[in-house]
Amino acid sequence: MACRLKTIQNKSTSPKVGGPGHGRQPFTRDEVPTNEDIEAAIAVLRYSADEDSVREKMKTAFPHCQAMVNDADKSADVFPRALDIPGLIEQDFRLLFGEATANKFLEKWPTTFKGKVMDSHGLTPTTELLELMRNAESAVENENGWDSDMAAILLLLHLLPSAVQGRKKPGQMSACQGVDQLIRFQKVVTSVQQHLDSITQSGQPYLLALGSTKSSIHSYFVVIDKHARQWPQ
Repeated sequence: MACRLKTIQNKSTSPKVGGPGHGRQPFTRDEVPTNEDIEAAIAVLRYSADEDSVREKMKTAFPHCQAMVNDADKSADVFPRALDIPGLIEQDFRLLFGEATANKFLEKWPTTFKGKVMDSHGLTPTTELLELMRNAESAVENENGWDSDMAAILLLLHLLPSAVQGRKKPGQMSACQGVDQLIRFQKVVTSVQQHLDSITQSGQPYLLALGSTKSSIHSYFVVIDKHARQWPQ
């Protein structure tokens, strides 16, 4: 039956509705800003040092910023404020998905999703997978492993179709390799700036976990193009 359903899906010619490639419209506001309002907001964003003012103007310019998010030349004068004003990334997420969606994941992760992820029976029992499952299920911190919450999040990489099926295409990274692309650990004896200076080339964004051990993380940073922003802000 599973094979038949997969065959039908591959042969289907119906248009796709949803998924990461689906266009998403931001939530509408009660008052739609005019072109003059947007131009005035962008002018403030370039020079204002007042954080509250920048946050408010980013809300005004949000539809315009979303329309040109893939145009680096046009957005260069606006988006750098996300590097020096805390909370702008979260604000954009809430404007794009709405308050209910923005709050849903963190509210339900400990009680709903985490338990389902930890129930990962039937997967290929690799050494890395078994270690993550032990750490996720244990209430006692393992000095050499991630804490329970992070271990459960990393288990998601092992639930990807290629990992579940036990095979990967040529050039496709394994779940274990994916962990290094998602998060990197650094002891507190090394500064974040030293880590950024050691980056030889820009790549995909990732999390930098700073702490004494993997199970005792003091802070997280989102690293994008050799810039680091502490998260949560």
